Amino acid sequence: MGALLAKTPGVHAAQSDLSEPDKVRAHPKARAVIDWDKPVCVILAAVLHFYDPDEARRLTAAYAGMSCAGSWLAVSVFSGRDEELETRSRSTYTAAPFWVREMADMTSWLDGLDVVPPGICEARRQMSGIGGLPRRGGRALCALARKPARDGHQEDRGR
Repeated sequence: MGALLAKTPGVHAAQSDLSEPDKVRAHPKARAVIDWDKPVCVILAAVLHFYDPDEARRLTAAYAGMSCAGSWLAVSVFSGRDEELETRSRSTYTAAPFWVREMADMTSWLDGLDVVPPGICEARRQMSGIGGLPRRGGRALCALARKPARDGHQEDRGR
């Protein structure tokens, strides 16, 4: 990764704790490339299933809240009620606990944002634009949402 960062202008890695959004935002390397007063895209890909439900909701709200109107939030999480897959995953992945998420979780996290079509769906279906969920099995749920302007003011930070 260091080689990529050394050769790509405008790309920096800021070592920070995702669970401390204010510190992430204030990190000098992040501030060097991100202007939070302009629309940004915050990507919370394959991380929120490592946080308990309340913490995942808090983090999503915090990152959306620090972004200005017109910003984007991309979220993906492990989901699915496949007992065999869940048991196998929990026994083989021991670095951290994880929670299996459902569509209702993501719906609550994205409250107040405009979720774009095809909405909250299985990741493979998002790419094709067909939305929906498979009948069974483990999967990755994802969604892309945009922070709307309040009262028609794009510069409104929503705080």
